[in-house]
Amino acid sequence: DEALHAAALAVSGAYGESAFAELVRYLATLLHVEVAFVAHHDPDAEPDMRMMAMVCDGQSVPQGHYALETSPCARVLGQGFIAIATGLRAQFPDDHNARVTGMDSYAGYPLFDRQGRALGTLGVASRRPLANLVRIESMLQIFAVRAGAELEQLRALEALHQSAASYRAIFESAEDAILIHDWDTGEVIDANPKAC
Repeated sequence: DEALHAAALAVSGAYGESAFAELVRYLATLLHVEVAFVAHHDPDAEPDMRMMAMVCDGQSVPQGHYALETSPCARVLGQGFIAIATGLRAQFPDDHNARVTGMDSYAGYPLFDRQGRALGTLGVASRRPLANLVRIESMLQIFAVRAGAELEQLRALEALHQSAASYRAIFESAEDAILIHDWDTGEVIDANPKAC
């Protein structure tokens, strides 16, 4: 209980990408597993999963991508909790991460946005068989709410940046002069190259 309370306080104070790092660090500690991760999936951009944060043997792992189709996350994404108490590599022989790290067990929970759209997965893995799957599912469910909210916010920020970049490109390349001014002061705030 003390560890969960400490984790809740630490994670509640983190935002953005640091929130993902805190989530996986505390999740691995609380569940006594070697690996914990948050992965994002955007089927419009790529078929693979993008690792937002991962801890392996107490160390942060750099962000990267992994194949969804060959991993147990394919059974979790957009669906529900799954636990493979032992025999992970036998069930997923083409899962590169499980093979390289020597993981024997896995548990994953789906991440959704507020409209119920799949965002990614939150998972843990261990070289030992997983025990107390009810507790693991409960912890993943609790942490998944925060991870899903952070992924949704990150996706919204990325869309906003893309929209701003598109606007700027149109503004800069317009063949007409465009001046933006403050209505109250008359001050020119921006001007495109044609106006200059």
